[in-house]
Amino acid sequence: MSYSRDAADRNVASSDSDEAFRLARLIALIVRANPATAGYANRMIQVELTDANGRAFGLHVMGGFINFTDYPSRHYRRPDLIIATTCLTWAELCVGAVTLREAVQKDGLVIKHGTIDEAEDAFNLLHKLRLDTPVNC
Repeated sequence: MSYSRDAADRNVASSDSDEAFRLARLIALIVRANPATAGYANRMIQVELTDANGRAFGLHVMGGFINFTDYPSRHYRRPDLIIATTCLTWAELCVGAVTLREAVQKDGLVIKHGTIDEAEDAFNLLHKLRLDTPVNC
């Protein structure tokens, strides 16, 4: 039996991207709609994670609720906004550590479908997570 260094490296990289995807997905699952701005909104946001082999998830904001989907391509509503970002930048956006424009300017986020203004409007529908308070799931 021979040992392949390349295969071992691929397994580590795959493991890291799986872990990054799980973390980003967890953050997405606890994001809540901002009741002050979500009102009657109906938007589908697709997030592609560049450091998780391009895997994606979707957040369908409907009024004051968010429907999470692991398979945005199978969702009945086509995305109004598609962004590609790293797991770290996604987390920073969700806690308000970085604004959407800052993420775009530092090349941490690419808008693949939609405009920067549409992206800002969509992210204003989300309630920023606070790290100093517990999350009730």
